[in-house]
Amino acid sequence: MDQRTTGLYPKFTVRRNDGRDQSSGDRAGAEYFVLDLTFDPYAVPAALAYADACRAPFPRLSDDIVAKVFAPRTPQRDENGWWLHPVLCWQEDESFQLREWLEGYGYEISVIEMDWAENSDELFEALEETGSVCGWLPLSPDGEGWYLSGIYDTDDGPAAAWIRKIQEAA
Repeated sequence: MDQRTTGLYPKFTVRRNDGRDQSSGDRAGAEYFVLDLTFDPYAVPAALAYADACRAPFPRLSDDIVAKVFAPRTPQRDENGWWLHPVLCWQEDESFQLREWLEGYGYEISVIEMDWAENSDELFEALEETGSVCGWLPLSPDGEGWYLSGIYDTDDGPAAAWIRKIQEAA
């Protein structure tokens, strides 16, 4: 099935755990829309738009959605060692202000370049020979709470992005 031409169709069956969407419930006949936050690059901005829209009347729900979208993931590096957290996959516009966008959701980013690694000469040699950065295990920045959110190529060479909740001053 070609997902680009299929459109919307009943791919999932969803029901409420509390039973309120059953025939006698106050939500009988409710329709639900499922988002795949792991593999669908459009799900992240959709979920965050919902979180923004419901922030005033439902701040806890909004906070929970943001936390779910930004939650740490186990990196699934491809055969060449690249990987991006779903929260970073959807934005391809080079003029996008990532740092400011993250701050708007209460997160900060730190970028570590591969040429800062102690064994960078070996890593760059391997990259030249194989096209792979699989041997690079980027070290996290100083401080608490950082989690890896991407290993990707830049104009200046491979880099690793680390994200964390903005730390409140002590």
